[in-house]
Amino acid sequence: MEKHIVSNYDADLNSCKNMIIEMGIQIEKNLFDLIEMIELPRKEIFDNLLKNEASQNTREKKIRLFVLNTLNKRQPMADDLRNIIIALKISGILERINDHITNAAKKLHNLEVLPKDFASNNSVKMLAKATLQNLSTALKAYEQFSADLSKQVQVEDESINKLFKKVFEENSINIKNSKKEEEIDSYISMLFIAKEFERIGDLSKNIGKEVKYYISGKIN
Repeated sequence: MEKHIVSNYDADLNSCKNMIIEMGIQIEKNLFDLIEMIELPRKEIFDNLLKNEASQNTREKKIRLFVLNTLNKRQPMADDLRNIIIALKISGILERINDHITNAAKKLHNLEVLPKDFASNNSVKMLAKATLQNLSTALKAYEQFSADLSKQVQVEDESINKLFKKVFEENSINIKNSKKEEEIDSYISMLFIAKEFERIGDLSKNIGKEVKYYISGKIN
């Protein structure tokens, strides 16, 4: 990105990008904490995730106002306009990712009985970790404005979809074979939790698409 004659303009663009990156880093940490909660459920992790949800909502609103003020003040064109537009869109995507993290944490926290094979079942954990890797790749693609990384996000999302299908099939069989109501409820909850991870993967893919749009100037 070329520097502008007005140095404050560059400062505004850099500030906007840095706010997005900071938001992404915190949400990436939230997703990491959620995975820890899957491996070893702890109330303090759940409480922190709930606390962070409110702060991320506030951060997204702050970014939105900053972007709107920059649009009004600078009236950007071409690359600069795309830069500002994707910042606005990615902040909204990140806020939705954090919503899915919180939803999964609530479902996990509310489980009265963990599935009996939960400790040995790696499918959900593999899905969760693949989702974290995908989000990390998407954030790096934005930070570096990298076409290669934006393509990698799409490839990783395909793997997430395959893992989700595996989790869905396994839990569907478990639901069919279970005789206790609490066990059936726990497997159903795991399906909903897995769906939250799958949606995070879709949203990370959207970040990759926004990076591609910035680089190429083409929507598709």
